[in-house]
Amino acid sequence: MRRVTVHRFRPNSVFVASSKPRFGPTKNARYGRMLPSSTTSREVTNMAQSIQREPAFLRRKQVETRTGLSRSTIYQYIKDGVFPKPVPLGPRTVGWLESDVSEWIATRVKIARDGNRQLA
Repeated sequence: MRRVTVHRFRPNSVFVASSKPRFGPTKNARYGRMLPSSTTSREVTNMAQSIQREPAFLRRKQVETRTGLSRSTIYQYIKDGVFPKPVPLGPRTVGWLESDVSEWIATRVKIARDGNRQLA
């Protein structure tokens, strides 16, 4: 989850600092944006949560980090039908749906906690 910090530095606006750089022209300080002063910190949190609910792709390194699996193990599990297949993003680029990877992790946790050792 991305960390968001709210600062007041103008009387009628709220500056939201983000740890993720934004590309393109900006009028304000680096890595941030201006919101109307009527926007509360709870609304900022809700906006961040709604953004994360949209479908997102994870690249291989991110999948490795989330699952703790190596590249070769991920591709072996895909071959065995145990892990979700990647989605082609370009001619030489693939990604996994974040929801598929999260669901796979949740399934593994459930299997481990139920005592069923039917792992790959």
